[in-house]
Amino acid sequence: MVTGRPAVFYGWWVALTAAAGLFLGVIPIVVFSFGLFLGPITRDFHAGRGAVSFAYTLFSLIQAMSVPFAGWLMDRFGARSVILPSMVLGSFVLLLIPFWSGSLLQFYVFFGTLGFLAAGAGTVAFAKVISRWFDRHRGLALGTITRSSSSALRCWLPRRS
Repeated sequence: MVTGRPAVFYGWWVALTAAAGLFLGVIPIVVFSFGLFLGPITRDFHAGRGAVSFAYTLFSLIQAMSVPFAGWLMDRFGARSVILPSMVLGSFVLLLIPFWSGSLLQFYVFFGTLGFLAAGAGTVAFAKVISRWFDRHRGLALGTITRSSSSALRCWLPRRS
C-alpha cells in the first residue's frame, strides 16, 4: 500500500541543512578557534593578550548589535535572502586572511566585519527557518540544530592541556 506521505518529514532535511549551515558558518570558526590561536596571534602582533582579545569582544558586540538589523532583513526579504549572502561574504572575508598587513587595527576591522556578517548567518537566522517548518517538534528541532553543530566542531578541535 502506497501513501502520498514521505517516509521522513521534509522539515528534518531542513533541520539537517540548518545544522550544517551553523556548523560551517563564521560563528563556530571564530568562537571555538580564537582561544586556540590566542598565543600565536599575540606573538605575531607583539601585543598583549588584552589587545588581541579585544578583537573577539568587538566581534561579539558588533554581532549583538547587528542581530536586530538582520532579523528585520529576514522579516522583510526572507531568511534565505539574508543567510546565503552572509555566509558567502563571511567566507570571502575569511579567505582574505593571507592578505593582512599585520596591523592590530586591521585585525579589529576584520573581526568587526565578521561580527556584522555573523549576525545574518547565526543561530537566530536558522532558528527562524526551523520555526517555520516545525510546530509540533519545534523544541526538538531547535535543540538538535544548535547542539549538534557546536558539539561536532568541539570534537574536531584539539584539546588544550
